Amino acid sequence: MNGFAALLENGSIMSQGREISTADIEWTPAAFPGVQLKHLLKAVDTDGRFSIHLVRVRDGHEIGDHAHATQHELHQVIEGSGLCVLSDREIDYAPGSCAVMPQGARHRVVAQGGDLHLLATFVPALL
Repeated sequence: MNGFAALLENGSIMSQGREISTADIEWTPAAFPGVQLKHLLKAVDTDGRFSIHLVRVRDGHEIGDHAHATQHELHQVIEGSGLCVLSDREIDYAPGSCAVMPQGARHRVVAQGGDLHLLATFVPALL
């Protein structure tokens, strides 16, 4: 990892008058093999309004098909490449790409040609 993803992994976040070191936030295994999350901001930090997660999908792995019944989700690709399948539509993922998953929309993400890093923002908060 280099570039913006590395900065986020080892940076800081100011929230409600306190500084959060992202280096102190551990990677958490997701429900899908080869996928890890850093929960950068959680419901407790935003009064439940939103949450932000740094997501790492290892090359050749995927966030399997799923939907969020009560959240909208925004993906901002910050490093790597892959593919998002959103309600039967394929979206190329590359740095600078964004995609919005409406509440209840089925989607999956596949890393291709290297690890994929994205910021996932949930409204309201996922955690």
